Amino acid sequence: MALGVMPLLAKDLHPLTVQALLTHPQPSLTVEGRQVSIVAWLTGSAGTAADIEQVIDVITAAEWESA
Repeated sequence: MALGVMPLLAKDLHPLTVQALLTHPQPSLTVEGRQVSIVAWLTGSAGTAADIEQVIDVITAAEWESA
């Protein structure tokens, strides 16, 4: 499932930036009221289209912030 979102990341992102984006808790991704990382979100879900869309939104927002 995570492989499906990897192509969405900007190719020029530093590897540590990618690692941080994927592993730090994200405010818009929550499980039982607590923030979780993209990795936790995707590995803990069934990978529904809605789940992946939420991750895409997080990645898109991160790209806007870094621009």
